Amino acid sequence: MTTNNQTTDISETAEAADSSGESSDVSKSVGLVMHHQRSTRWMHWINFPLLAIMIWSGFRIYWADVQDPNVVGVGNFELFELFPDWFNETLGLRAKLAAGLGYHLIFGWIFILNGLLYTFFTIKSGHWRDLNPGRHGFRKALGEVKSSFTGNHNSDPADGYNPAQRIAYNFIVLLGGVSVLTGFAIYRPNTLSWLTALFGGYQTAKDIHFVATLLFIGFFFVHVAQVVRAGPLAFIAMVSRSTPVEDSIDTEQATDDQTANARELAVPSSQRRALITGGLTLGASALSWRWLQSRPEDDRLPTPLRSGHEFVERVWRPLDQRSTSARTFSPSEAGEIRVNGRHGIREEIDLDQWSLTVRDPSGAEIDTITMQDLETLPETSITTEHICIEGWSQIVTWTGVRFSDFTEMYRESLGEYSYVNLATPDEEYYVSLDAQSMQHPFTLLAYALNNEPLTQEHGAPLRLATPVKYGIKQIKRIGSIEFSDSRGPDYWTERGYDWYAHL
Repeated sequence: MTTNNQTTDISETAEAADSSGESSDVSKSVGLVMHHQRSTRWMHWINFPLLAIMIWSGFRIYWADVQDPNVVGVGNFELFELFPDWFNETLGLRAKLAAGLGYHLIFGWIFILNGLLYTFFTIKSGHWRDLNPGRHGFRKALGEVKSSFTGNHNSDPADGYNPAQRIAYNFIVLLGGVSVLTGFAIYRPNTLSWLTALFGGYQTAKDIHFVATLLFIGFFFVHVAQVVRAGPLAFIAMVSRSTPVEDSIDTEQATDDQTANARELAVPSSQRRALITGGLTLGASALSWRWLQSRPEDDRLPTPLRSGHEFVERVWRPLDQRSTSARTFSPSEAGEIRVNGRHGIREEIDLDQWSLTVRDPSGAEIDTITMQDLETLPETSITTEHICIEGWSQIVTWTGVRFSDFTEMYRESLGEYSYVNLATPDEEYYVSLDAQSMQHPFTLLAYALNNEPLTQEHGAPLRLATPVKYGIKQIKRIGSIEFSDSRGPDYWTERGYDWYAHL
């Protein structure tokens, strides 16, 4: 667990008598063995709570899809369920999707920043050379692993990281990069469609992301076990940068520079300062976490996280607006979509009596239309991937009218507007979307699914379908559409989710 080891002597002069009775100046030397650079230590300890929060919040997201538990087995034979209900409930991970997304997406940016800083300082300081396993690194690493089981260590800690450690630390940095990239592929499968395709699609990227999380957890336990095995000095070195060693030198033979350096350094005080700093940092982190948890809520989400969502929206919007396309699939790949959510469609209605109310930015009703009116507009079919915020997805074919064609009917009376607010006939379910997403060429007012008329459980007679938003925005059984200058109420935003919900 050491690298860049440098030993500095600190001398305390004492009178010592030899066996002949003559005295000589002998120095008890306390050596400072320098292990880790300051940047490495800081990034390491900052990364620990960040990674813990990312894993904790990530599992809250993963377990939201309770209809698809992760079962380990072969074929129809189930060996065991990965993370069963009792495990989830003990950690309070059930029904926490909105909070999990909030923490995961906001702290993810801090995790990325910390990783970039670590990479920068590793390259700038030349520390990357200490992590280079060399030509025969894998062969030597196998020998080191073997010796760790037999108890016969061949490597000297003073030589720096052993080959096995170098490979492990390179792997974990690479794993961090894979986690970030697959995270973006899941987070923005439309805007970053090339990245999602690189990982084999949304579901494959999601699976790789989850496996990377399990590998992080495995590495953590192995890492801690190795630290415990190495003894307390290994932990002290990562906190205080150095560990002391004792030696004796004859000060009569010491150079003036060595004596001067000895007087300037004080090992115990430097270690105390580092440990105090580490303790204060740990305390500050705990207080910050408590502060975050105690903040007033904005639509069931702590205000700092809600502000974080809004900041991320401002960052991504320019990129999202440049994406005027979306990934499409062959109609032969379409399958049956899961019925998920019955808000606003709990009771069946007489479809022949259905009508759609249209309002302008002033709130005035400007039209009431029927399905016969909509069917006079050009029909469009697209096969895209419907992605639920719970994490599951399904390729489906939607048929209907482009919303951009629909708005052409009212171009002269609408004027400028920034938002489109939609609600079910009973107003139990309601959403608000940005006008740019609604004008996307693949955003449809859909009345057919997989070439069949919509069923009532899927939102008949008319629903919103768009590949640029999560399913929570794709309202079923639309009863009213309002063009507006301000955001309207949004059902799931009021329950802690991100209003933008963009893909």
